[in-house]
Amino acid sequence: MSRRWRDPASRWREHPDVKTSMIYIECNGDEIAAALGEYASETPRTMKNVLNSTARKTRTMLVRKARQEYVIKAKVLRGENDLDFQPATLSKQEAMLRIKRAMNELIDFKTRPDKPTKTGPGRKVDARAAVKKGGLKPMRAGRHGAFVTQFESGHVTMVQRSEKGEQYSAKSKSNRAYRRKRGGVGYYDLTKIVVYQSPSAAALLGKTYAEIEPAVRQLMQERMAAEIARTIARKTR
Repeated sequence: MSRRWRDPASRWREHPDVKTSMIYIECNGDEIAAALGEYASETPRTMKNVLNSTARKTRTMLVRKARQEYVIKAKVLRGENDLDFQPATLSKQEAMLRIKRAMNELIDFKTRPDKPTKTGPGRKVDARAAVKKGGLKPMRAGRHGAFVTQFESGHVTMVQRSEKGEQYSAKSKSNRAYRRKRGGVGYYDLTKIVVYQSPSAAALLGKTYAEIEPAVRQLMQERMAAEIARTIARKTR
């Protein structure tokens, strides 16, 4: 019984929650089988090699292209929670790049400073940041500017004091009533902060993938030719 192979393609699929997106890398098995001729039994193995080499290169191209426009740190995009490579196997003729992260934080991009700083009356300059290539901009909304801090967990991020924020330590919570009483009605609660967020990896890489998709298709054809030649050479030794 003949096997039906998928047409060569790389597909982008975004899940309804917009938190997870997939890039499926597929190739034309019939074309590979025809090119292998009497060695057509090697088609599954050849396809697996084509798919995995194409997917790995696509991952590198995605990160490189994204960093040409955005000033995001490479380690953030390559992290397994952001761009996870799931290889093809002999039984699953499909490689996949899985992009999952609800939201990046602004600290993942270019910031000055990028380490915790002192806050208070002595701090004259607000923290600055940039998502795309270009100059850094001061981050300020309302009465307070942004600053970089470190949570008790050790996580470093950029935040701003805000009445709509969350309390970030037990100590700040215990001091809240005293601060309110001392300041009177409308006194700004300095114990509450919000974390600066930025575009998700799925949104950022989705736009980037649309730009490199023609190059991915060309890469697929090149990898098919190379793997077919390698398989025939191996069988005719």
